[in-house]
Amino acid sequence: FLQEGIALNIWLGAFNMLPIFILDGQKVYTWDKKIWAALAIPLWATTIAIFILWYTVGNYQRNTLRP
Repeated sequence: FLQEGIALNIWLGAFNMLPIFILDGQKVYTWDKKIWAALAIPLWATTIAIFILWYTVGNYQRNTLRP
């Protein structure tokens, strides 16, 4: 349960940092592009890594635990 909550919050943070006019990412991007990149790139990299691990390692563990 905790893992899903952490993954969801990281994904929401990454989504919020998209430089689209209604999201906070646009405000940060127009304020300072370096700060935006310092926040957005690690968030998206972490989000991608979590979902890759989730669907590879997580599925492997679920399939091996079944009788």
